Amino acid sequence: MNLKDKKRETKDLLPDLTSLQKKLLHQFNDIQLLVQSLTHTGAAINRLQSNERLEFLGDRVLGLALADMLLTEFPDEKEGKIAYRFSELARSETLTRIAQIIDLASYIQ
Repeated sequence: MNLKDKKRETKDLLPDLTSLQKKLLHQFNDIQLLVQSLTHTGAAINRLQSNERLEFLGDRVLGLALADMLLTEFPDEKEGKIAYRFSELARSETLTRIAQIIDLASYIQ
């Protein structure tokens, strides 16, 4: 696939990505990052164009965002209780439910 075909393929995804951005309540400045984040290794031209590196980074960002939210929401709670809440929010079953709610699977390449 040449670069022109790849750009056309990305352009074809833009309406769907617009609806995803609305669901996420976030407008991406660089739409290519969103496309990359939704591209499984098997669908990428090379591994660096897949979502693997962004997934690694995203896991850390999610952890930091959850920790900040929990510390803000529960300022007097002990660390053990906050850690339990964090684990419940960050577990794959919870994240899978959220992905189902926003129909994330239909956007993944």
